[in-house]
Amino acid sequence: MIELLRTNDLVLISRVEAILAEIGLAVFVADRHMGALEGSLSFLPRRVLVAELRDG
Repeated sequence: MIELLRTNDLVLISRVEAILAEIGLAVFVADRHMGALEGSLSFLPRRVLVAELRDG
């Protein structure tokens, strides 16, 4: 997986997900549910990841 973005901005994450979905890329948002553990303080950034392309 390749990390494209690390941020606390949920609107930005949503927009990036939508753009990547439009071009057919599968996206994984890591740490999406960490807000429940951190008490919704948003000090842990979410990470937007995509699969790494392999030659072969």
